[in-house]
Amino acid sequence: MPLFGAPEKRMNTSQDALNRRSRQPTALALLRQPAASRTQFAHALGMAQRYVVLALSLIVASQVACSRTTKVYSDPSALAVNPVSTDGRSKLPKDFYNQSVNQATVELQPDGATSTSKAIRFQTTSAANGTGGFNGPGIGNRAVLGLGSWHSRPVSQAEPLTFDAQVFGGFESVGISLQIDLKCDGADVRVVHAAGAAIASGTGSAAAAPAGDGYTRLTASQTSAIWLSPSAPIFDAQMSMILVPASGPAVSLAALLSAYPAACLKNASTGAADLPRGIPTAAILWSLGTDNTASNNSTLVRRFTVGNEVFEGLE
Repeated sequence: MPLFGAPEKRMNTSQDALNRRSRQPTALALLRQPAASRTQFAHALGMAQRYVVLALSLIVASQVACSRTTKVYSDPSALAVNPVSTDGRSKLPKDFYNQSVNQATVELQPDGATSTSKAIRFQTTSAANGTGGFNGPGIGNRAVLGLGSWHSRPVSQAEPLTFDAQVFGGFESVGISLQIDLKCDGADVRVVHAAGAAIASGTGSAAAAPAGDGYTRLTASQTSAIWLSPSAPIFDAQMSMILVPASGPAVSLAALLSAYPAACLKNASTGAADLPRGIPTAAILWSLGTDNTASNNSTLVRRFTVGNEVFEGLE
C-alpha cells in the first residue's frame, strides 16, 4: 500500500470521457464569450478554488502524519542528562565536572612531572560548614569529579576502572562511585561506591602498581569485593536477596549484573545522602573525602581508564 495512503494511479481509456473533457470550455474561452456565458466561468473558477483548498488540506495532513511518526519513533533514552558543576570556575577537561561539596574542589593544574604535564587535583579542607550542601545531613568537605560521557552505557562496558594517583597530603584516598540504572529505564537509579581505602589496599582482586613519576595505578574492578550501596541495600527483583549491601562486608557487582543484565550508567539526580544537594550528578564519580570529612587532603590524578577509553594528557 502506498505511504500515507496515496491513491494508486489509474488510466481512463474511455474515448467518450476524453471527448466530454475536450468539449468543456476553458477559462480563457469563457472570457471571450458574451456576458451571459460568464456564469459558467464563475462556476469553473469556484470549482478550481475548492480544488486548491482540498490540495492544501492534504499537504497539511501529510505533514502532521510525518511529525507524529517522528515522535513515535524517537528514542527518549538517547537524550542525555548533563551533570551540573558546583563550581563553574574550575578548569577541567571536556566531559569532566567539578561536583565537589562545601570547602573542597577538583581542578586541572601542572603536576611538575614534566614542563607540560598536568593532573587533576582533589582537595579537601578542614573548614566548618552548616547543613545543606549534601542531600543528607552531612557537613563535611568532599571533592567530587564526575564523568558525564557514559550516560546510558552498559555497566559491564565500564570495566576496568583504573586511575593513576599521587597523594600529597592527608590520609584520605580517592574512591569511585557508579550511578546504576537497574533496568536502564530511569525508574530506579542507585549509587554504588568503592571506598578509596579498599582500592588503595588492593582488597580482593583490586591491584595497585607503580605508574612512574611518583604515581600509583589503582584499579577498581567490578569483580572485586569492594562495592557497597551506602544509601540503601540493592535487592533482586523478587526482594528475596541483597545484591549489594549498604554496610558490612563489601561485595563484587557480579550478582547485581546477573540479576539486572540491562543495567546501565546514568547521569541523574539520585538523592544519595553523600552527593551534592538537588543537582544531576555524573554516571561515574571519583571522590576524595566523605560527607563528614573535616581535614586537609590533597591527591593528584593524571590518568583515568573507563573500559576501553583512556583519559590522559589532560588539557
